[in-house]
Amino acid sequence: MTVSLKTLPDSVLNRLHELHGELSPEALTADGEISESEWAPRKRLLDAELLQIQASHGLNQDDVDEFAVMREVGHRREASRRSRAPRMR
Repeated sequence: MTVSLKTLPDSVLNRLHELHGELSPEALTADGEISESEWAPRKRLLDAELLQIQASHGLNQDDVDEFAVMREVGHRREASRRSRAPRMR
């Protein structure tokens, strides 16, 4: 079976999306309000979680790229929105 973002459960995909948000420089550093000694341990934990998800689901680095994850989240949201939209006759 080929593993890709398309085959991941929503919960895993959403966690990858959240991790990328938490790993943004603004989020990590509280917009520059905290020192590297304060944010670096948090970054190590988040990076480790990202690697664990990648390994446990057989994903490669390109699969967990922030933009690939954002694109798949967007596709799923659009598909969900379309499936709920009333059908025109």
